[in-house]
Amino acid sequence: MKNTELIHKVREFNRFYLPYMKLLGSRYLGTDASAAEARILYELYTNEGCNAAYITRAVNIDKSYLSRFIADYVRRGYVVRRPSAQDRRSSRLYLTDKGKDRAREFIRRSDEEIGSLLEGLDEEDQETMMQAIGQMMDLLHKSQACRQQEEDL
Repeated sequence: MKNTELIHKVREFNRFYLPYMKLLGSRYLGTDASAAEARILYELYTNEGCNAAYITRAVNIDKSYLSRFIADYVRRGYVVRRPSAQDRRSSRLYLTDKGKDRAREFIRRSDEEIGSLLEGLDEEDQETMMQAIGQMMDLLHKSQACRQQEEDL
């Protein structure tokens, strides 16, 4: 298979997957949030006390764009900043109870949405899908590691 064929297949998958999972547009799963906002809250929920640099890398989001989200979350009472014990110039980010509730709501809605999409699959099809997703992730991680090694040289 030529590389261009694979590129086109990945793009085809993205065009299928993103709207199918309702990840396009400004509303995430019927809420007033975008997918980026929900993902940032998820990272804060699962990585309590992380810093903005971590989220920038994990979500692959521009620092200034993330900064606006964090400022909005602080204003809305979802996030508090605390100075880092190791580096006073850096802040650690923590979800408030209100922020945790918001993140859990996104997680619940996402689980329900994906569950409804998979209802028509029997156990064998679900296992096939799990393996396929695992292979895709492994291959993309491998590709990323190779790119990182080349950049480090």
